[in-house]
Amino acid sequence: MKPNPKSQKLSFVPRSILQTVGKLKQALEPNAEHKVVEEFRASRQRTISSLRYLLILFIVPLLVNNLFKTFVIQPLIYKYWSQETSKIFLNSSQEEKALTELKKFERKIQFEVLLGKAPELSSNIVEQKVKDQAIALSQKYKTESINAVANVFADILSLLSFIILCVFGKQQLTTIQFFSADLMYGLSDSAKAFFIILTTDIFVG
Repeated sequence: MKPNPKSQKLSFVPRSILQTVGKLKQALEPNAEHKVVEEFRASRQRTISSLRYLLILFIVPLLVNNLFKTFVIQPLIYKYWSQETSKIFLNSSQEEKALTELKKFERKIQFEVLLGKAPELSSNIVEQKVKDQAIALSQKYKTESINAVANVFADILSLLSFIILCVFGKQQLTTIQFFSADLMYGLSDSAKAFFIILTTDIFVG
């Protein structure tokens, strides 16, 4: 049996009429203006709270990273690394890179002597120059290794602080979700498409 198109039309029209009547009823209520003001204040408060917590989620992990790295992690690693005189390189590739730089330095000295850009040096002087360069390179790569290790520990602490903020701020996160949903619903279709493309490019590209 085919559905009656008139019944479909009649079932659709009353729904729209009821929605229109409901909006008119709300607008004609004596305290309608008061409700609008209260809703605006509540929306503004949610917006301020969301933005404040977003700033906290961004600033606190950043501060934890920088402060702990500068005043706690790096001093401890420097103290440990200075006791371990053999600890210079984190891996073999770093050591090979330093060795390549040292060989280039030695060849540069010899090349400049052959071109006449530098006076001819004795083997002892060349050896001393190479030794000084080796000490400078070891200090450079030791500092680089310490910074790399410190960055790892600082990033872990930043992640932990972010997780703690998320765990203890579930209510604020819910407010941010509602705020984001309201913001997205208020955008035009072209703006929504732009943000979707931008997000896809960031996470995929």
